[in-house]
Amino acid sequence: MNILIVDCSRLFHEIVSSLFAGTELEPFAASSAAEALAQAQARHFDFVCTAYHLPDATGTELCRRFRDLPGARHTPCVLLTAEADAAINQAAMAAGITDIFQRSEIGALVGFIRRLLVQLQPITARVLLSEDAVYAATRG
Repeated sequence: MNILIVDCSRLFHEIVSSLFAGTELEPFAASSAAEALAQAQARHFDFVCTAYHLPDATGTELCRRFRDLPGARHTPCVLLTAEADAAINQAAMAAGITDIFQRSEIGALVGFIRRLLVQLQPITARVLLSEDAVYAATRG
């Protein structure tokens, strides 16, 4: 599963990417909204994690534009911010942000991503129909 980490800090990319080592998640890094959108047009992402402040847009604007891409409408997007601002929260939720985390909550974010992606896994199952001979005899 591919996760896109959008932040202008290379150190932040490395920190978050290291948290996914040994998991089924493969992290990809982008430093701007334009770079993130270009990557999203080239490959499918199962999850997007974006900083609020980007060089060319806000994380909220990125999410809104990301949701317009084919096949990305229901991809979970999480916003990382260091600000506690009700206006940012409202705009983020209106743009389709799945959840908002403080930058200091990286451990909680990783747990959230793992739980969410497990919930989003398609269920494959086989159904075995077995007709009971006694039941069939009483019905028939």
